[in-house]
Amino acid sequence: MRVFGRVLAVSAVAAALITGSLTSATAAPARSGTTDAALLADVFHLVNRGTGRCLDAFFSGGGENNNAVGLWDCNGGISEQWRLVSSGNPGYPYALVNANKGRCLDYPAESGGTIGWQFKLWDCNRSASQNLKLVPFGDFYKIYVQRNGTAPMDAYASSGGLNGNPVGIWNETGSPLQHWTLQPY
Repeated sequence: MRVFGRVLAVSAVAAALITGSLTSATAAPARSGTTDAALLADVFHLVNRGTGRCLDAFFSGGGENNNAVGLWDCNGGISEQWRLVSSGNPGYPYALVNANKGRCLDYPAESGGTIGWQFKLWDCNRSASQNLKLVPFGDFYKIYVQRNGTAPMDAYASSGGLNGNPVGIWNETGSPLQHWTLQPY
């Protein structure tokens, strides 16, 4: 029921962002255990279904531009804290902002949208590299970046899912490495 509540809350937030009825710059799923979309979490972490690890803007990068993003044991640190904000794009209505220095999750422009590159942090600029859509998939989400549009966010299997594992986009495989939960703090 908790995940269902989060799905309802994200859907309500998405509708509000698209129609312009949500005035806050931040939007995230409802707190665990509630279906009331009015109780929106400000900060959350993304947990990968396949590994149980969190999306992390590696602390060693200092939260600066080009800071690598991957997996790390969930620890509540600032590098794992994200805010879901409006991108201003109805098709890809979100961006993810990392709490460490406020930069956005970014799929490198130099990739040309091809699969296999690693997400980084970059100054928020509402570009196709940062615009995301969250698609419910059972109790999880698949996350797509506008730069590619057809390949979901993936915790690359070739790195074994351990701490430091890169995260990027990859062709649809049905793997749990492409499924994410948004868990409010």
